[in-house]
Amino acid sequence: MNVLIHRPAAIGGASEYDFSRCRVLVLDPFIATRRLVCDILNRDMRVDAVQSCCTPEEVLRLLLDGGWNILFTDWSGGTNAIALLKVLRANASPFRFLPVVVMSGYNSPEQIRAARDAGMSEFMLKPFSAQVIQTRLRAITQAPRVFVESPDFFGPDRRRRHDAIEGAERRVHINTRYADRRRVNRPHRGPERRQGGAGFIPPERRDGPR
Repeated sequence: MNVLIHRPAAIGGASEYDFSRCRVLVLDPFIATRRLVCDILNRDMRVDAVQSCCTPEEVLRLLLDGGWNILFTDWSGGTNAIALLKVLRANASPFRFLPVVVMSGYNSPEQIRAARDAGMSEFMLKPFSAQVIQTRLRAITQAPRVFVESPDFFGPDRRRRHDAIEGAERRVHINTRYADRRRVNRPHRGPERRQGGAGFIPPERRDGPR
């Protein structure tokens, strides 16, 4: 099977928190979400330009006008992000390498894999914070994934890491219910266990130095 590797042009700024070269389109059918994301990008992230849209057709029209280099798109009953990704990643599309962040309330492993296999760059589960948006921008601008082209797929490399690790520490995508995706999730003793897990102790209630 022939597989081609493409390295998209970098859009990072002078530092990992410099998003001044980012020009972002935000697609969401709900005005409140559009305003929230645009405000965070403008006010907190200092993105060069932000434009909101409510339909995929408007996104494609603005992309044809030129100048936009990142897309944040909703995936819900009101927006078919999978269909939009397939249009953007098609062979004849001039936007094949456009970084696309999918924002969705869908959180099942099957749905996340569907977006990944359609060619998304990053995923944000709704509701999200400004910090989450920042991490997605940093991933796109500072550590962009190579694009893979094969007979049945085109998009950002679906593998996050390429370490040859075997045994219990090997990470597997089928175990997506866990944040670290280890094959075996051993119990962790002590106050540093994950927030939300049994036995978690908030920092303000811990004794001794932190």
